[in-house]
Amino acid sequence: MVRSDQVLELLDWLNDEGIRAWVDGGWGVDVLLGKQTREHADLDLVVDVADLDRIVAYLTSEGFEVVRDWLPTAIAFAHQDGRAVDLHPVELAADGGGDQIQRDGVTRFRYDPPTTGRLGGREVPCCTLQTQFASHLGYDPQEADIADMRALAEHFNVDPPAPYGGRQIAYGYAVIVDRLAALPLAPPGDAAAAVYDRPIALRQLHQDPETGSEHYLVRYPGGLKGRVHTHRAAHTIVVLDGTLWVNGRTIGPGAYAHFPAGQPMQHQAGGDGPCLFVLLFDGPFDVEVVDVPH
Repeated sequence: MVRSDQVLELLDWLNDEGIRAWVDGGWGVDVLLGKQTREHADLDLVVDVADLDRIVAYLTSEGFEVVRDWLPTAIAFAHQDGRAVDLHPVELAADGGGDQIQRDGVTRFRYDPPTTGRLGGREVPCCTLQTQFASHLGYDPQEADIADMRALAEHFNVDPPAPYGGRQIAYGYAVIVDRLAALPLAPPGDAAAAVYDRPIALRQLHQDPETGSEHYLVRYPGGLKGRVHTHRAAHTIVVLDGTLWVNGRTIGPGAYAHFPAGQPMQHQAGGDGPCLFVLLFDGPFDVEVVDVPH
């Protein structure tokens, strides 16, 4: 078991070393709640992957031994005195959060920028409520998980996720694709490839068998040039990352662009960096390159 004073001791060392870390897991729940609600078998910590070797060296020097190596996702340590530490390395993001590579080597779990809670009368960095909810989905919860999620929901006066006693609404069918930026993409067909001066990558997210509408995730490489073209179906672009040049205007993340059916258009990378966007066709995809006189 890991006591609260042992949590603070390790956090103090990390802080003294200038290492970015925040509390996850069961202790992270209790830090959010501001009180200890149960005993904890281990301490889960989100850490900067750039500092992982230093942390591993320190834990080893303190008598910890590796008991589970799931790197790059996680690495767990145990001490003969009963303490256990589970490190979750992340690549820090510009907003202060981080991306944890999952065990398939492709998918990433996104940690929000940490918030602060309280432990032993002190402020302690920890995972947000949203991150705690997200990290407790996708598996069969244990009793401790259920108790943790319900305690958080009650404390913050919100509904927990459905597996933990949230309101059971009779939802209809939905297509949900999470973490778009981590999805593997593939080359397009010949018709789409002919529009551009270099390869692009895409992935179909949805196709409606009744209306023929098609939704895609598309990535343009930096510097890509596109030819003027038309589509018989109206379509919409929503930019997720990078910049996109659209009909003479450069747009960035969060931008929306709609193209009526049959209208000449041109879009390409907005700069030297890649661009990721969602492309929504109101009907079946087709494309025709427009010959522009020079």
